[in-house]
Order: sequence, then C-alpha cells, then structure tokens
Amino acid sequence: MLVTLAMISAAIGGLVTLWLAVDFARDADGAMRRATHRPELLPRVMVGRYAAFTALAFGAAAYGDPWPVLFLFLVFSAISAYDAVLYARAGHPFLPHAAASAACWIVIGLAAAALAGP
Repeated sequence: MLVTLAMISAAIGGLVTLWLAVDFARDADGAMRRATHRPELLPRVMVGRYAAFTALAFGAAAYGDPWPVLFLFLVFSAISAYDAVLYARAGHPFLPHAAASAACWIVIGLAAAALAGP
C-alpha cells in the first residue's frame, strides 16, 4: 500500500512539473512570474540544479541497477541536447552542451550493455 501511494505521489509530482514545463513553453515571461523566479538569481538557481543532477547521478550509481542509470542519463542527454539546440538557433556557442549530450551516450551504452548481460 505505501509503495502504491509513493508511486502515485511521484506521478502527481511529475504532472506538476509537466504543467510547469508547458507553462514556460507557452508563456515564458508569465511563467517566470507565476513560478516566482527572478532572472537575476538564475545563475545561483543553476547551482542548485547542477548539485541536484549530481546527487541523482550518484544515487543512481549507488543503487547498483543499470536501469535507473540508463533512464537518468537518457534524460540528462535530452536536457543537454535541448539546450544545445536552443543556443545554436540563437547563434550562441553550443558545443559544450552538445558534448555533454554525447558524453551521456557513453554511460547509456555501458548501462545498456550491462543490461544485455555478459
């Protein structure tokens, strides 16, 4: 029963996060206000985001199962690729983000190979 409640809670959290993503996609300025984000603090906000990504990667590795590692690094790769496309379209340097996305595929490949077995 508790596992089911935890999974339902996680799904609800995912839906709230999806709503935020859609809100930002439709009206970035309004979403910034509604989410109470402050543009001048975004560089500091990114510190928290990168620290959280680090904790997620360490947690997935410590769990010892290739599936969470594979899934997490697929998400990391998608985030990096998305950023690379945004920067490239705006005419800004994008190679660091593209390289991060490509590097994730090394981890994804290793996790997939581990799942395939010896």
